Amino acid sequence: MKRNLRIIFINIFMIFLLAGEIAMQSVHASAESHEGVATVQMIDLDKGIARLAHAPIDSLNWSAMTMNFRVGEHVRLQGIKANDKVIFIFMQTSGEYVITAIRPAQ
Repeated sequence: MKRNLRIIFINIFMIFLLAGEIAMQSVHASAESHEGVATVQMIDLDKGIARLAHAPIDSLNWSAMTMNFRVGEHVRLQGIKANDKVIFIFMQTSGEYVITAIRPAQ
């Protein structure tokens, strides 16, 4: 009896584990990143926001515009300041556009 309960428990645990793994794969698959070229208008380190005047973003059918992007938690902004031209990578997360990488344009 105890052996049967243990087997049932292990099977239920494995089902939940696999369901969670499948759910996480679909979340990561839908999180598409995009690349752009922009001129930095402003960086607010306290709020974690960068205002960029970006060129068209073809992957999203966006025309050129100026907008605020949230700066990802692990993104390093050292040496980047207003009026610098940059190349940046971003993704949409929880309804916000989040910069995941940024570097000076050459």
